[in-house]
Amino acid sequence: MTRDIDSFLKARTEALVKDIGVEAACAATGKSKATLGRYYSTHAEHATRFIPIDAVARLEATASRPYVTDALRELSARDSLGARLDRLAAEAPHAEELGTIRSALDALEARVRPGPPG
Repeated sequence: MTRDIDSFLKARTEALVKDIGVEAACAATGKSKATLGRYYSTHAEHATRFIPIDAVARLEATASRPYVTDALRELSARDSLGARLDRLAAEAPHAEELGTIRSALDALEARVRPGPPG
């Protein structure tokens, strides 16, 4: 799960940087192209490097949409709902409707969750 979240956040970071352009992103954040690239790199040596929140705020102020903020909102909403379903399932493990709800949510998530930018 953590790896999926990491990949999702890195993909959204890349989309954010590329939305406004790498040069403009460098100017807005004071970061080099190499540093910005490390924030969205999926290579093992950069796996734990993420864009600082102040840089996100600066970039999202000029981007066409709040890529990283939206990603965090999506993750928060999904985890909250998922946690509630898990608690309900633990309390009533034989409730068939919970499985149906979980399947529907998984299918919806697969449809609405954007993949990495192409």
